[in-house]
Amino acid sequence: MRVITLTPDDFARDCRRLEQACGPAPDLVVGIASGGVHVAGHIYPGVPHTAVECHRPSTAAKARHEWIFAIIRLLPRAVRDRLRIIEAERLRKRPPAALPEVDIPPQTPAARDILVVDDAVDSGTTMLAVVAALRRAVPAARIHTAAITVTTPDPLIRPDTALYTDTLIRFPWARDYR
Repeated sequence: MRVITLTPDDFARDCRRLEQACGPAPDLVVGIASGGVHVAGHIYPGVPHTAVECHRPSTAAKARHEWIFAIIRLLPRAVRDRLRIIEAERLRKRPPAALPEVDIPPQTPAARDILVVDDAVDSGTTMLAVVAALRRAVPAARIHTAAITVTTPDPLIRPDTALYTDTLIRFPWARDYR
């Protein structure tokens, strides 16, 4: 497993690459908050966009310990990379969490071709929950999924389009980015 750090310019470039790989513009782009919202903001500018909230329990735990990340940001990149790999290995050993509830925005049922985007797919729990909620809300819609990276070999759902596999990415908004 490798770790790469994307600068804001690298991230914008990868979003353009992701858009090209996804093909023709959908009716609606759904960004999974929060990382997927960043990705959605860089693709298909003429298409309506919306966001859905869907976080793993570990995301809330990280927010409660923000002070740790202030220290981690000071560490050399090689150490920060190793910490990310250790965290990813620990997450892989956990059983998948139950699918969280997802509230579908009101404008979504009008869409017939929906692209769901996230920055990274780890366990696949959040993307699977969003896709399942969309299928219930808009059963006739074609749903395509995309992510910048897939970090695990067997997520619950594998995006239709991904730029990287088995790669951890430090995005510009990451808590350990500098």
